[in-house]
Amino acid sequence: MSSARIPVRNLYYLLAYAWESFPESEESKLGLEVCPDLINLLAKLLCQQVQRLVRRGLEKRYLSQLETGVRISGRIALTETSRLKARHSPQVCFEIDELTSDILPNRILKSTLSQLRCSEQLASSLHDDVWRAFIGLPQVEEIRLTSAVFSKLLFHRNNRHYRLAIDICQLIHHLCLPDSSKRNEQRVRFLDIVEDEACMERIFEKFVLNFALAHSPESRPGSQILRWQGTWAEPDGHFLPRMQTDLTLDFPDRKVILDCKYYREALKSGMGTPKLRPGHLYQLMAYLQNSAADGHGVPLEGVLLYPTNGFDLKLDYKLLGFPIRIRTLDLSREWWVIDENLREILEARPRRS
Repeated sequence: MSSARIPVRNLYYLLAYAWESFPESEESKLGLEVCPDLINLLAKLLCQQVQRLVRRGLEKRYLSQLETGVRISGRIALTETSRLKARHSPQVCFEIDELTSDILPNRILKSTLSQLRCSEQLASSLHDDVWRAFIGLPQVEEIRLTSAVFSKLLFHRNNRHYRLAIDICQLIHHLCLPDSSKRNEQRVRFLDIVEDEACMERIFEKFVLNFALAHSPESRPGSQILRWQGTWAEPDGHFLPRMQTDLTLDFPDRKVILDCKYYREALKSGMGTPKLRPGHLYQLMAYLQNSAADGHGVPLEGVLLYPTNGFDLKLDYKLLGFPIRIRTLDLSREWWVIDENLREILEARPRRS
């Protein structure tokens, strides 16, 4: 898929649903007109989130600090004090608890804003926004961002309002590349996320799942782990691949297994007529056959869903007794059209043969 054909407004909606932060009704608050591409959209979103966190009050924690002095104003640090006494120092080393905002979540925010400030891809209209967000974290140190840093974060009831801002930071980190040219040693550049099929596939899967949760709750949407039907020696079972659906819709009278595939081309080109990708169809059939063998008794249907731009595909089959639908979702269309088409895909029944 070409990023030039997907409007940045639609990327915003995809990410909003993927992050379980459903779009606001007043789009004007976002100011998408100053976001020519995704990295500027993420910068705008991050600035808004940081401003909200600052207004609410940044998360703070008590951290122990070592101090030395003649007068004790905290817990004595015995090991450090012994070292001082060995040098005949009259001072004592002690620990005090200081309430500070210089903690990991805030360090990630500030370090990400610093990366954005060093990017030549940042739109001139956003420089002031990024700067204001950056100086809104005055007592916070910058750190070197790595994937391991993000894995250290734990969210709980008191800091869950940070989740969206951290998700944005993590995506920006994923897109960030150091500029290798000597004249731009302090500069960074960002990848085009739409060209990263693995990342976009995860975003598209989460978008479809959360869209179903928001707009089709009666179908009890969710990702389902399926069991392989068969027999084997106990150790051998560990080598079987995991079967987990992207989306299962559990209607009262039927079950729909939907598999999302983010590919540049929905069909496989070759000699003569383009064909469906066999691996995708085989995988969906395996899901349906193993699910049917569980013996729940409800009719099963399968859907393969591909995002496209400027290309529509509707194919209907009945294979091994299972209705199969192949559908595309054109991400270059107006959002209300995408919304309407996806609702139809989620709620539609298979055509009668």
